[in-house]
Amino acid sequence: MDLENQLAARLQASGAQFRVVGIDKIARLKAVVAANQQAQAGSTAYNRYADTSYDFAVVDNPAIRSVFITATPSPIYVLRLADGRALRIPPIYGNRAKVVAASQALTQAVFEPAGYRTWPVFLPKKLTAAHCGLASYGNNGLTYIKGWGSYFRLTMFASDYAAESEAPWQSPEL
Repeated sequence: MDLENQLAARLQASGAQFRVVGIDKIARLKAVVAANQQAQAGSTAYNRYADTSYDFAVVDNPAIRSVFITATPSPIYVLRLADGRALRIPPIYGNRAKVVAASQALTQAVFEPAGYRTWPVFLPKKLTAAHCGLASYGNNGLTYIKGWGSYFRLTMFASDYAAESEAPWQSPEL
């Protein structure tokens, strides 16, 4: 079984999905993000909400050949207050460290025995997921996966593994 099929089997067993993106696509994404940042620079929304700390240095590292993006189901959290009220907390505020550690352990378990490395990277996850067909955008700017809605967590890992089959790159769907 090839490495990508091994990873798919392990992720599916945990309820997760993934796509492989070639580093050339991340370079294209870097240009899109830079253009968007330049167009919005100085606006109140940009100054307050823009995340400009993406780790696009991965595109200049000749050892990195692909990026894996994983989506793991993430339930809503309910916080019970002492007075009996229940607060519903969106899943994005929950299990980040646990999901990243589990996804990293899975990718390492598959690729390291074959001589490849993987490590977490900070890139625009929602935009990447939308471009590679893992997720679609909603009118509200959230990303959705069919059957999951918005209840999932995205993680990304760079690798020196050259993908055998990359996800198709497309315009993000609404």
